[in-house]
Amino acid sequence: MTEPMHVQEELTALIDGELAELDRVRVEEHLSECAPCRAERSLLEGAIRVSRMAPSIEPSQQLRRDVLNAISAEPQRLRARLRRLFAPRVLVPTFALAGMGLLLVLAMHGAGPRPSETEEYAVADRLELLKDYELLSNAAAEGFAPEDLEVVTHLHELGE
Repeated sequence: MTEPMHVQEELTALIDGELAELDRVRVEEHLSECAPCRAERSLLEGAIRVSRMAPSIEPSQQLRRDVLNAISAEPQRLRARLRRLFAPRVLVPTFALAGMGLLLVLAMHGAGPRPSETEEYAVADRLELLKDYELLSNAAAEGFAPEDLEVVTHLHELGE
């Protein structure tokens, strides 16, 4: 028998009153039967009570200024990184390498002989026969009787 699913991930939402009604009922039913999850809920509720008793801390004006300065400096750092990334000494070799790779792919795609149209038609004319041979080879590998294989060898004559 499989172990029942625990609801630890939903306990915070339950405590905060954020679960939908059906989910709340399901979680509370689970809690009525599961001691480990009830213990987890008690721990979370205790942690919330303790955190509410702690005095609120008001950040100093200097801390506020430092945080705001760090935030305003961030876009400048990003711009500097982008400028370095898109500098000609980086872009030119990158595009040259990409271009050579594209040329190589295009050259390889066009390489190799293409069968002529008459060769393609010859294969298409014998496609049914080729399928029969494939069927024969599979049947022989699976141990069919020679009489069964004899019938298959004449299947292409039925279409004539």
